[in-house]
Amino acid sequence: MRRRRLFLKTFLFLLAAIALALVLGGWYLNEKVLPEKVKPKIISELKKATSKEVTLGRIYLSHRGLVLKDLVFYKDADTPFIEIPDAAITVNPATLMAKKDLYFSITLTAGRDCAARIYSYGFYNLKEKSLNAVITTRDVECVTILKYLEKELPFSINGGRFNLTLKVTLDKDKNLLAGANIYLKNTEITKEDLKVSGSAKVNFYTVKYRG
Repeated sequence: MRRRRLFLKTFLFLLAAIALALVLGGWYLNEKVLPEKVKPKIISELKKATSKEVTLGRIYLSHRGLVLKDLVFYKDADTPFIEIPDAAITVNPATLMAKKDLYFSITLTAGRDCAARIYSYGFYNLKEKSLNAVITTRDVECVTILKYLEKELPFSINGGRFNLTLKVTLDKDKNLLAGANIYLKNTEITKEDLKVSGSAKVNFYTVKYRG
């Protein structure tokens, strides 16, 4: 009986110690490591990749994964181009053991005043630094995103349904292959005096070789 009590007390003590360590570790990551070390690195890499000025409000870990708040890309020093109030990134390290591939999923909200979401998932190979990803939006959200970017587009889209699925492959030589499936239903597209409405399915592919 005494052994059982001793074992139970020891088990509960170890469980409490592990829980406390996780809480303290999470606090240290969110308060020190992520904002002071990871955040500047993310901003620097995004600036290099986009050639745009980039700001990032907060970065922290939660049950949703790695969360980025108030990520903004600027057209110039004072003009926001794309605003992403919220982005959540999750990874599954278990896939590294089999293929050296890191599985990820990303959910982000585009636009300051809208609830338009973009979803992405795929694999990133750490050895070859290659990427296979799928990016998709839902009906109303896709229209909302296009409306948000309307000032940058040569046309505008109103009403209807609009689905987009984009498949992207970046190989080890940094060659980019992309294919998309676009589905429009009862959608109106306008440009100056031109107005087209109806339904359609469109597939396209593009390849961009480095150098």
